[in-house]
Amino acid sequence: MAARDALTDPVPPTSTADTTITLAADTLTGAPIDATLDQQVIVNLDLNGHTVTLIPVMTIDTALTDASVAGAATASATAASQLTLIGVYVPLALRVLGAMRLILAGVRRHPALDTSAAARATVDETASLG
Repeated sequence: MAARDALTDPVPPTSTADTTITLAADTLTGAPIDATLDQQVIVNLDLNGHTVTLIPVMTIDTALTDASVAGAATASATAASQLTLIGVYVPLALRVLGAMRLILAGVRRHPALDTSAAARATVDETASLG
């Protein structure tokens, strides 16, 4: 009877959660490949400053299926190849195109001298008319 009198009316319950998350991610893209979640929610009572654990009210234990892991790995591999394309090959192609444009601009700015016989004849005819 004395223990019951020491309790407040009503005794407020509290809860705690113990959660463990395991995550595997691709090192290049950061995309999650595999994951698990283990969680347990427990109801507690605070009795005169002492926490008394009662019962677990909820337990979650989840993991991705093998098909989900395989799909995520395929998607990550595709994303990694696209990143390589964008990060390596596109800049390389743009450098080559830029170099070709610089060469073309130089050729157009300084055309080669025409030393053919027809060009010399035209110059000689113009000189004799003058």
